[in-house]
Amino acid sequence: MLQRGSLGPQRNNLPEPKHIPGRTPPPANVMDSFDPGPTGGDTAENGPVLVIPPSPRKPTRWEIWRSRLFLVELMFVCFVVGIILIVAPWTEFWTNNSLLSGFPQVREFLMYDFVRGLISGLGLTDIWLAVTEAIRYRDQVE
Repeated sequence: MLQRGSLGPQRNNLPEPKHIPGRTPPPANVMDSFDPGPTGGDTAENGPVLVIPPSPRKPTRWEIWRSRLFLVELMFVCFVVGIILIVAPWTEFWTNNSLLSGFPQVREFLMYDFVRGLISGLGLTDIWLAVTEAIRYRDQVE
């Protein structure tokens, strides 16, 4: 039954939802897509609450320089590790590694060219990570 000036049926005229076996009924204070909204009373009490996040504060000079120094350090570490991973599998150190003398099967596996290429590819990925971090970096000055 519609009343004059209303946009939809009043809540008290709607049938109560039926309980479905095996499901827990929804709490009384939860609105679903079939709920026409709050009934009567003050809309400030029953209406939705708008939550506005606090405005971000401007970073201090130290925080900006700290993030810049962290970026430089990250780039340096990624470049060094990447270069080592690219070059090391193809050097004499890799083939005459005394740490692997007790593990001949592991040593034989590490001598395969595809394993060496895989490790060099990991080094290229590490260098790519450093470059993309440098490109993506933006100061948080507002």
